Amino acid sequence: MEDSLKRPGINKNNLLPWFTQDHGTLPASYLASCKKFFKSIKQQASSTKRQAASLKELDPTVDWNKLIDTLKTK
Repeated sequence: MEDSLKRPGINKNNLLPWFTQDHGTLPASYLASCKKFFKSIKQQASSTKRQAASLKELDPTVDWNKLIDTLKTK
């Protein structure tokens, strides 16, 4: 095949083809690279996700369990 007819390579750092092109037409190496990237950012997001504060961390002077029980009975 002539060089002018060959499809140009896809830069693995460019995510546009992932979202705009049929994955069946994209090179397997590009798809694998994108999947690896998305998996890594998902892991980073889950490991840095903040957790809700415990009742004691909110205000140690308040008896939160008593307050919650009072609100439940109303």
